[in-house]
Formats: sequence, C-alpha cells, structure tokens
Amino acid sequence: MLGARHSHEFSSLCIRSAMVCAHYSDVPAITLSSRKENGATVAEDLAYIEKESCRCSLRKVARQDCGSFSDAKITGASQNDDEVWEGIVTREIDAGADDVWEMLGKFTQMKRWNENAEVCEVIEGKEDEPGCVRYCAGGGRAPDGSPLRWVKEKLLTLSAAERRMTYCMLDSSYGFEGYRASLRIKPVVTDHPPSNIVSLSASNRSVIVWHFHLNAIPNTTPSELLYSMGSIFDNMMCSLERTLRPQLEPYPRPF
Repeated sequence: MLGARHSHEFSSLCIRSAMVCAHYSDVPAITLSSRKENGATVAEDLAYIEKESCRCSLRKVARQDCGSFSDAKITGASQNDDEVWEGIVTREIDAGADDVWEMLGKFTQMKRWNENAEVCEVIEGKEDEPGCVRYCAGGGRAPDGSPLRWVKEKLLTLSAAERRMTYCMLDSSYGFEGYRASLRIKPVVTDHPPSNIVSLSASNRSVIVWHFHLNAIPNTTPSELLYSMGSIFDNMMCSLERTLRPQLEPYPRPF
C-alpha cells in the first residue's frame, strides 16, 4: 500500500503530468483488448499513448508471465499480488546508439546527462557494476529539507554488447512496489541509404526501450500511471538529447 506521503507525492505527479498532457486532446489514451489461454485471461491492454517519437503502453499481466522479472527475491514483490502492470515506453533520440549507451550505460552517473538529477551517488557496491545501489534525488526540497523525489535502485545486470541493463527499485518517495525494469538502446535502421546501394544501414538515431513491471497501484488508474511514466521518461530523454546534441532546442516539448 502507498503511505500517506507516498500517495500524495504520486497523486501530485499524476496531476502535473495530466495537465501537461491536456495539450494533446488527440492522443489515444486507452485501448482495450485481452489475450486468453485455456479460457483464462493472461494479459489485458490497459492504456496506450503515442506522440511524435515516444510511444507508451501499459497492460495487466499475471506474475508468472513476467519472465526474468518475476523473482520476488530481487524485486521485493509479494507473491500474493498476482496482478502486475507491465509498461513499455519507446523513444527515438537524435543521437547514435553508442553515444547514447556511453551515457545511459553508466548506472551511477545520471548527473552527467540528466539536468533534473540533483543527487546521484553510490550507496552500496562498486560503481556501475551489477549489485551496486544508487540513490538519486531531485525536484527540489520539502519544508523539512528532504528531497521531494528520490529513489534507491539496484543494478541487476549490465551488457555493453547488447546495450542493455536491468535494475529494480528498492525504495522511493513514490511508494511503488515490485518495480523492476530493463533499459535497452537500439540503432535506428533505415532502408534509404545514400547513393544507389540497396541495403540496410544504421542512422545517427537510436531507439531507447524502457520495459518495466510493478504491482498495481491502489487509487491510481492505468492511464494516470502511463501519463506520468511517459512524461518523466520523455523529459529525461530530452535532457539526454541536449547533452549529446547541444544545438537542439533548449526546452523539452510538452509530452
């Protein structure tokens, strides 16, 4: 369950994100479908958002369908919570995959590229190695001096060859339970290479795929969660783009 402070923090985040998203009345917020096996529903689409180069989807799945994410020993999830929300957010970015990985692949060095990260430090383990824990904070300060938003996250796996990492959230101001995620960077491949050569070639653009699972959140609708997560991720990627390509616009577009 969300504590009082956690619930207020997440509700405030949802309200801010919904206000930003109100600029886009044409966004298809929710699509409904389901998948059944042996007569039982095993997955149900809950929400979908698409705007420009960012696509977000959320569905409800059974815990046993979470694959490598279903280990409660590393995620802190309760096996009694059978309903899990699965989200996938993809975002194209105006930079090459290797350049993007050089930034995102440094798990404990978020301040290099995220202008909203006031703190990012190693509190356990060796920097940027599986098993390490990072503490990140931002969003200003509460009246008592504590950060308004903070997370403690543990790096589970890291593969430079695949440009992929997996991690889980140990604690946060948001009160998420059972949160675990993967992040992967892929080059954008185009079928329009220069000259008359008919082939596929990697462009100087990338697709970042953020895949997460978490327990269903009481008193929060799937569309509220997806708006919030999509907005946060899109703004982070805008910050990364500006770090890699300083000539880009100085302000993020509304999500």
